[in-house]
Amino acid sequence: MTNLRRPENTAIILIHCPDQKGILAAVTDFININKGNILYLDQHVDRKANVFFMRVEWSLDQFT
Repeated sequence: MTNLRRPENTAIILIHCPDQKGILAAVTDFININKGNILYLDQHVDRKANVFFMRVEWSLDQFT
């Protein structure tokens, strides 16, 4: 049986901004450099409105 509970020591960031190159890389690099472990990431672009949307959840266990 799998444990569907979310770990308690996590952070979630929701981002929406004009779409541009490098947003995904900048956010994930920040988390990686600070020793975070990404648990969930979802992103998409509304092409008509040119808006980037992203949700990232990461573990804070070793995050600095």
